[in-house]
Amino acid sequence: MRHVYSSQAASNDLNLHLIIPATAANPNFCRTALTAALLDYPTPILVNWEGKVDSENRFATHLAKIDSILEYLHGLSSRNDNDLILIVDGYDVWFQLRPEVLIQRYYAAIAKGNQRLAADFDPDVLDQHGIQQSVLFGADKKCWPQDEDSLICNVIPESSLPKDAFGSETDSPGDNSHARPRWVNSGTILGPVAEVRAIFEAASRRVQNKFHGYSDQYYFAEIFGEQELRRNSLSRVPKDLKKYLPKDRRKHAFEDIEHDTEAELHISMDYEAYLFHTNAFAVDDTEWTVFNTTTTPTSDVVTDETSSRLPDDINQSRPPVFKGIIAEELFAEDKAFAKLPFDTTWADVPLLFNKITGNIPVILHMNGDKSLLNEWWGQLWWAGGGWGKHLLQSSSRAPRGPLASFVDNETGKVTRWWKGSYNSLRRENGGYWTSKGHWVFYDDVCAKHGDVLYQGKPTAFHKGKGGWLGPPSQIHRKESGPK
Repeated sequence: MRHVYSSQAASNDLNLHLIIPATAANPNFCRTALTAALLDYPTPILVNWEGKVDSENRFATHLAKIDSILEYLHGLSSRNDNDLILIVDGYDVWFQLRPEVLIQRYYAAIAKGNQRLAADFDPDVLDQHGIQQSVLFGADKKCWPQDEDSLICNVIPESSLPKDAFGSETDSPGDNSHARPRWVNSGTILGPVAEVRAIFEAASRRVQNKFHGYSDQYYFAEIFGEQELRRNSLSRVPKDLKKYLPKDRRKHAFEDIEHDTEAELHISMDYEAYLFHTNAFAVDDTEWTVFNTTTTPTSDVVTDETSSRLPDDINQSRPPVFKGIIAEELFAEDKAFAKLPFDTTWADVPLLFNKITGNIPVILHMNGDKSLLNEWWGQLWWAGGGWGKHLLQSSSRAPRGPLASFVDNETGKVTRWWKGSYNSLRRENGGYWTSKGHWVFYDDVCAKHGDVLYQGKPTAFHKGKGGWLGPPSQIHRKESGPK
């Protein structure tokens, strides 16, 4: 597998860190952590675990997320600055694809974002003001919690999706379901440690200096909006933003940010659900899909040719059940190891597919309709097949190697990606580290939720005609080609 990565990746060995803000365990936290473990993500670092917050301030938990994560980031060594750090909400995020796909797509998305900047700015402006894309947030279909008519909600860039992505109803006022995602969602964040740290520092200062009382997303949206205000004033063709500004601010609209070094924070959105699917107002954009069987694609945007095959990055990643991270000795007595479906490919299993963008996202942020946390859980192939507990137990003791190795097409340099710093202390997926350095055993917090996490006994895995169909559900299947 070859991959062009940014010049920031100067080391041959870099780490991926996984941060989950969570104050206590419940079934939804355990779902998030379980999906990460089964796909061999780094052991999560739990920030603000059992943290004490002001019970009279209903926003305190959200705001504690900013300072708790910032404290962890400040504790990392400068040698980690080029590592990637992934931050996900602790109670409604599921992992769908392997970390090597996440890393590869991150660099592809960043490269695409920087190509857009090159079209909007003179090269010397980009260099002089340090304008670039390097930190990805999930993209929402609604600007929240700001007033949707505010300047902050309207100065940000257009989505990279086609202007007719939803037909004639695309971006209709008041119709969030047909809006192209482009607003900050703070439930999924990915970028280099040093740059994510700078964003959280800016958000923390904003909380202290201009406290508004909303959630953490409010502050990230504010600093993203200010970044785009400044970028707009420097672009080749600035947009006329006066219609969004109060009359008393129009004359001096940019004076307070023109020379603000904090304004350029390299924030970008994952507009196309390439890495992160944000589910609020987007349920109808998706379908659970098995790609190795035959049916007619339902999307009006994605062509039959592009939707009928899995992308190379998924096909080339480690398969759903991978021997390299499973301890065979755990299955010696009942010979269950031999029964694990090692020959299964990603084309054999149900995956959530975004019909509008044509992408299979790596991570699902299940915000919006929370009833889907229960309704969709059984769609995950290992959940419905009953293999979850077996895979967790075995992978928790398996030998560890690099998550991925990528080769720079131009230099031939190999970069290996490893799990984050704490993972060298325990080789287990069966637990979690807190940001204070304490180990939390899986059995102590999640074993009691086994009835929710693991559904049924392991089922036979049919690799014959039609492939494995997974649990009974509204699964759609893509064409593999003409009969």
